Amino acid sequence: FLILVSLLVGSISVMANDNSSKYYLGMGMVSGSGTYTESISTSTDGASVSKNSYDSSSMPIKFGMMLDNDNRFEFSYETEKYKFTGADNKASGLNFDWNFAYPKYKIADAVTPYWTLGFGLYTYEDSANIGDNEDDLKGVAFNYGIGGLYDINKNIELEASYKFKAITWGERKITF
Repeated sequence: FLILVSLLVGSISVMANDNSSKYYLGMGMVSGSGTYTESISTSTDGASVSKNSYDSSSMPIKFGMMLDNDNRFEFSYETEKYKFTGADNKASGLNFDWNFAYPKYKIADAVTPYWTLGFGLYTYEDSANIGDNEDDLKGVAFNYGIGGLYDINKNIELEASYKFKAITWGERKITF
């Protein structure tokens, strides 16, 4: 079982918001780091577990809808790049997040705080050649975090957030 946990730091998005449509489009810049645990079972030695760290980055494309209470449903597509010691890999996925905004607690009449909760579906690219499987590794993500939305003007917001993402990948059988 390979579990991938990513800490996303400094997610920044610019979103255009037309008050008549309640839909928005945005792009983010994400950078973070995390750890993953790899468990390897053999018929002779039992199981061995290793924990490793990595750095990650991505630029998600976001599409969302604002509700009347300023909460938002948001879809995003991203390709995360992982930098491991001696190797670079990537995973792509779709996220569905629900951002719970608190406009009545606006800070300095410009920053709306929010928290987010969601999930994602990911594919670890170019992993089909690892192990006895013919398909790339698939994973399910759990997303959560906090942030703030800064009103640049009535149509543009800048988002800064601190988000966590945990991706649980399927098992991979490797025969030696």
